[in-house]
Amino acid sequence: ECQHYLARISEELKEKERQAENAINYLLDKPSKLLEARLQTLEDDIARLKAIQEQAEHRLEAVHYEKSTALDKVEELQRVLEDIANDDDSRHKANGLLRRLIDTITLGSISNPRSKEFMEVS
Repeated sequence: ECQHYLARISEELKEKERQAENAINYLLDKPSKLLEARLQTLEDDIARLKAIQEQAEHRLEAVHYEKSTALDKVEELQRVLEDIANDDDSRHKANGLLRRLIDTITLGSISNPRSKEFMEVS
């Protein structure tokens, strides 16, 4: 999505630059207040689009960095899980930890037979 946005901004910037060049060439032939105003508008548009393009490029770099960091963490987690899966004691400890986490997440849910509220109601 960010790349598509950046491509669209780049195309719009190219078009404005082309229009500005055409206006400059025309101005050189026939000075006109209207064309001078149009040229100023185009220059303002170009400056605005360049700023937007720069922001989009920075955002795209940030997204790529975040993606890379997330993939690194997933790979590290996968290595740890593979190590755990290959060791019976570690697998037993991991299963216990997961059960405690699930209990923590569902704590307070009356439908959870492990929750204190369920035990008291039963």
